[in-house]
Amino acid sequence: MMGIKEYETVRTALLVEWNKIADQVPTTLRNAVDAGIAAVTGAIEKAQNEVISLLGNGDISDEYRRRKMDEVKQMVVETYTAEVEKMNEALQKEVERLQEILTVPKPKELDQGELLNLKADLKMLLDTMDKSAARMRLGQELEKALETGNGVKAWLLGASDWPSLYMESRGFIPEEWEKTKETALINRQDQKQAAARQLLKLLTNKQKSVAATIKSVRFYASVCVDKLP
Repeated sequence: MMGIKEYETVRTALLVEWNKIADQVPTTLRNAVDAGIAAVTGAIEKAQNEVISLLGNGDISDEYRRRKMDEVKQMVVETYTAEVEKMNEALQKEVERLQEILTVPKPKELDQGELLNLKADLKMLLDTMDKSAARMRLGQELEKALETGNGVKAWLLGASDWPSLYMESRGFIPEEWEKTKETALINRQDQKQAAARQLLKLLTNKQKSVAATIKSVRFYASVCVDKLP
């Protein structure tokens, strides 16, 4: 069984990592993660105390002790599973809010004829270039559309799947166009979008992020359960 000192060491490490970024996290999400960590660590502490009590009770049968300890472990599993789910839901809600800020809006009135003509004109232009030049030109066209306020072209190149499908037909994998598109969007972002993009990284990066913290909570809790007898 994980000793009290060992448990506190792991718990402290988890809290230290979370506290490094917590102040930069939006209040609603921060509160959700704080509550989730408190509930999970509280459940583990309670489980440890109950197991210690069961192990020290000589007036109960081994069968009863085993059954009660299994119930204690199951309680912890159910608690951390539910809390991690709630934290992930809060995270996803914030991610969607930020992605909405960063997504090029679709024009309310989109003329399909204009859109078809635009695609045809772009394809005619790009087909004359080698694929690397075509990818660069698409990025330039996106930047120009954002700069000049051409909503239809900005949406077509910045939010629809047409550029990705076109570049795929030229031998590029979709991720390569996504990198070019992201560079163009960053080059023409406003302050609100820049802040949203920075916050999105804080929420979703593989390390030192809210997503990483939630993943660590699950891992920490599962290890603690495994350490219970």
